[in-house]
Amino acid sequence: MSDKDRNQDNQVITIKKTTTSGTPSIGGSFRLINHNGDVVSDKSYTGQYLIVFFGYTFCPDVCPNTLVKFSTVMDQLGEYNSRVTPLFITVDPVRDTVQVMSDYISNFHPRIEGLTGNKKQIKHIKNIFKVYGAKSRANTENLNDYIVDHSSLSYFMGTGGEYVDFFNYNMTASSIVSKIKKIITARK
Repeated sequence: MSDKDRNQDNQVITIKKTTTSGTPSIGGSFRLINHNGDVVSDKSYTGQYLIVFFGYTFCPDVCPNTLVKFSTVMDQLGEYNSRVTPLFITVDPVRDTVQVMSDYISNFHPRIEGLTGNKKQIKHIKNIFKVYGAKSRANTENLNDYIVDHSSLSYFMGTGGEYVDFFNYNMTASSIVSKIKKIITARK
């Protein structure tokens, strides 16, 4: 036995390795406003698979690149397309008004929905999805000139709002399409 297996009183210490399994607690009830000005909730998407991505319209790179990728995913999903709704949820509710979201979302696939809300609503949805998002001030005097550091994972949610899987930023559109098709086929 090595020294690590004994405590200071020379007693044998038993270390048990535990393994946990299950699904992480991601997602839940929410109420926001979509880019058309309609109030939506988690119940609005019952029966749909969701790709949930958090970002903001002033994002210089990650967000537009991700939304272009999800536009490609939607184009490549074929018969599965109508069963999947991508949600782009802001982490910057002060600047991302309904009008700003509407203008921004119009640059991407028509099935992508932009969601915004007040600070309290956005804080709530960030919490239930375990998402990080915080202002990072730019080196200017302009108070509206800032970026928002945020998580870049996207979540794939089931038709009842349950967490199914995630997509990291570096995944290709074809990898995401393949994963989505396998999941939907396996859950029929």
